[in-house]
Amino acid sequence: MKFNSLILIDVWDEEWRKKHDTDGSRVFIAKLLDFVEMFSFENVILSLGSSPRSTHQDILDVYPDSICVQTLDDVKSICPENSNVLVGGTAWHQCLHEKPISFVSLHDAGYRVYSSKEICDTSMYSIAIVEDDYFKNDKLIKWQQKYGMWRILGNPKKENLKI
Repeated sequence: MKFNSLILIDVWDEEWRKKHDTDGSRVFIAKLLDFVEMFSFENVILSLGSSPRSTHQDILDVYPDSICVQTLDDVKSICPENSNVLVGGTAWHQCLHEKPISFVSLHDAGYRVYSSKEICDTSMYSIAIVEDDYFKNDKLIKWQQKYGMWRILGNPKKENLKI
C-alpha cells in the first residue's frame, strides 16, 4: 500500500501530556512509529490545530522534515486531493473525528483515508489504543477493513458531527 501522506493529529509533546495526569505517551508514540515505519510517505503532516502545543519529540526525531499545518487548505497545498492518506493520532472522538483536520474533513475533501488501531488512541488523557470495534461501531463514519487497515467508505451520519 502506498500513501502520499501520513497525517498525525494532536500528537502533543510528552510535557503537555504529563501535566494532564497521563504518563507514558512515549508508549503510544512508540507503537505508532513502529506501525508506520513499514510504509513510505511523500509527506508527513502534523496537525496540532491552533494550539501553542508542540509535537512529541519522538515524532520530530523520526520525521525531521514533517510539516505542521492548521487548516484543511494547508493540507491541500501539500497533498493532492484524491491521494491515499494514513491518518492517526490522539483522542478518537475529540480530535480524530471533530477537529477541522479530521477523518471526516479529509474524506469530504476527496482523500482516500486509511487508519489503523495501532495509530489511534482513545482519548486525550489516555495511552490506550483503539480496537477494531471502534472502527466497526463508529457512529459517524462507515469503515471497511482493507489491507489489514481501515478505509473510510463514507460518513452517512454526518449530521451528527459537531464540527
